[in-house]
Amino acid sequence: YKTFGNDDKIFIRPDTADKIFTGEVVGLPHFGCWLDTAKIYGPKPTTLCVVAKPVKIESEFRFVVADGKVIASSRYKIAGMTQQENIKNDQLKRFVEDVADVWTPHPLFVMDAAITHDSRCRVIEIGQINGAGLYDCEIRPIVQAMANIAERG
Repeated sequence: YKTFGNDDKIFIRPDTADKIFTGEVVGLPHFGCWLDTAKIYGPKPTTLCVVAKPVKIESEFRFVVADGKVIASSRYKIAGMTQQENIKNDQLKRFVEDVADVWTPHPLFVMDAAITHDSRCRVIEIGQINGAGLYDCEIRPIVQAMANIAERG
């Protein structure tokens, strides 16, 4: 908290594409309760975590990426409020594809990305598509990509 705390709050999430526990902003007085809840997911004591200073997010999007290209997307939050909408954001799409050029965990995966209060693009998390909500993403290109990847073996 001394290093990354912002008003005695930190952002913490697992350092893996698997969703071992949910990443979130945790206040210092609530850390013990958060840790007890995170332990329910069964992370190993050696699980590496990302800890960062919280950043104010204006809007959050889920992107479905196949072979390094965005094939579907949906905004799922704006100003902290859930709002699923199939709205395109070309700036974030290019950013997500640039990130996928650097690291891709699977041929098909999801990436949550955000526009911050200072208009910067940021990765929130990268994860498996199998357990991910698709919000208001178009389904047809996702199913087609799954079929194409499965045929390749």
